[in-house]
Amino acid sequence: MTYVWTREEIAIIGKNPHVASISEKGGLRLDKEFMDRLYEAWSVHKTPQTIQSFFKTCGFPCEIMSQEFFCSISARLRKIDAKKARQGLSPNSSACNSGDIRSASLSQYADHPFVVKGSNGRYGLSDEFYNEALSLHQLGFSIPQILEVYEIDASVVSPGLLKGISRKLAGWKNTEAASVLTAEQRCRYAGNRIKLLEDETARLFAGFRAKIPSMTRAELREFCRFVDALPADAAQGYGKKELIAMCGLSKTRFYRILSDESYVMTEELRNSRDDEDVKKIRQVLDRYHFPMGIRQIFMQLPRVTGVSFSLNKLRRLLKKYGISCQVRRPRNANRARREWLKERVKPNLLRRRFRLHRPGEVVLSDVTYLTYAHGTRRAYGSSAIDPVTGKLLTFCVSKNNDLALGLNTLTKLSEVPGLENALFHSDQGILYLTDEFQNRVREMGMTQSMSKRGNCWDNSPQESFFGHFKDEVAFEDCAEFEDLKKLIESYSEYYNNARCQWTRNRMTPEEYEKYLLGMTDEEFSGYLEKEEKKYRQMQEAAAAKAKLRAKALEPE
Repeated sequence: MTYVWTREEIAIIGKNPHVASISEKGGLRLDKEFMDRLYEAWSVHKTPQTIQSFFKTCGFPCEIMSQEFFCSISARLRKIDAKKARQGLSPNSSACNSGDIRSASLSQYADHPFVVKGSNGRYGLSDEFYNEALSLHQLGFSIPQILEVYEIDASVVSPGLLKGISRKLAGWKNTEAASVLTAEQRCRYAGNRIKLLEDETARLFAGFRAKIPSMTRAELREFCRFVDALPADAAQGYGKKELIAMCGLSKTRFYRILSDESYVMTEELRNSRDDEDVKKIRQVLDRYHFPMGIRQIFMQLPRVTGVSFSLNKLRRLLKKYGISCQVRRPRNANRARREWLKERVKPNLLRRRFRLHRPGEVVLSDVTYLTYAHGTRRAYGSSAIDPVTGKLLTFCVSKNNDLALGLNTLTKLSEVPGLENALFHSDQGILYLTDEFQNRVREMGMTQSMSKRGNCWDNSPQESFFGHFKDEVAFEDCAEFEDLKKLIESYSEYYNNARCQWTRNRMTPEEYEKYLLGMTDEEFSGYLEKEEKKYRQMQEAAAAKAKLRAKALEPE
């Protein structure tokens, strides 16, 4: 490899122990051991990047070696690779009766009974191998499959030599070569042959099973006759019963197809009857000249033709004759909307376990409308609460129920400490389904969760807060939007710091948060046990109410 180096580069590169010589004009020469290892590594991924990575691993200063240098080495290695491929021993060589195995695997196959060593030192396959492999080749098995039977990895044989082995097998005639196989080796290779044949049999019958549904009755009869003529060997698991099962047919159907002389004629009679029946369906469709669905055709048939078909028969005939119903066609817009929702609706990860967490681990959010100025104006409020402590984390208000309101809520939440890994739970409102909102939630480090569609109980603490707010705050009397904002800010301060909650030890949300955070791990475990018991009682009560509702709906 010739490459021009500067004196400074020569001084740096020449320190590497793998450098045989380096000069300004003579280029760089590497030792043979290094080149052999480089070629072996490059053979896996033949790219300049592989070469650069190998040089760096061996301590070369790659930062002063240009990409042109590594590309030149890659070109040199490709020439070496092509030369090695051309030096392969021909399958017809007198030294070896088959293709040679790459030198990297000589130690692996040197003791193989079918691998022989020629006078030139190369390894090949013996006449006994061809005697053994001929029958498999005649059955259509590939050369790699045959080599695997005799425990030779086909990947170590070059593609050109695989073709040579195939050509040699195509014209091979058995010889009287002496066997060198031991009893153990012969049994092992026989087991490999049996497994190959069993796998091929299973593959063929799997193909038959796939084709049977599309066969005509005449084709199916011919196939059953073919299976019936196969030699049965119950001792090896290929008895008649097993062959029928491998075809995917029941014994009753199999023997009925073989014995019923009218089996093929039945299909012709059925087709003739279907032709007559479809004329009646077309008679109904042509009478009114309006599109009809299958149920309408079902109801009109006896009125127009005096005959009636079952719905299943109508479906079969319409499908068979390509008659499509133009009523209630799928709407692309609805399908697109369903796909859009499927991609964006998040699973319900909270599952109403509102208080079975530590403070700051769960955030509930929702939007409500606020009618003010004595019913003449409307605003929208978006709030977020911690269901564990009942604390109001933020309450934003806007004149419009839009994305800006949701993003403003998240901005306010980002100012609250301790919510980096929280679970953000909401309903399936369009605001929470937008890409911008969901991306912002991910950026804040929170995981999004959503209630089931139309189920307010999955977000009940948040809904309860809105109920208390609307009962306790006379926001309807606010004349201006700014007055409404000030009133909400005032109520938020009161709600967190002065308003006690009966179910939270009669403490305010701020006090209850400090109370929980001050618990030891043992005390908090006891708290969780009590809350878990309440949760189970709630589930049992809900199940009992559901049974009562279902019983009340039953007809007397």
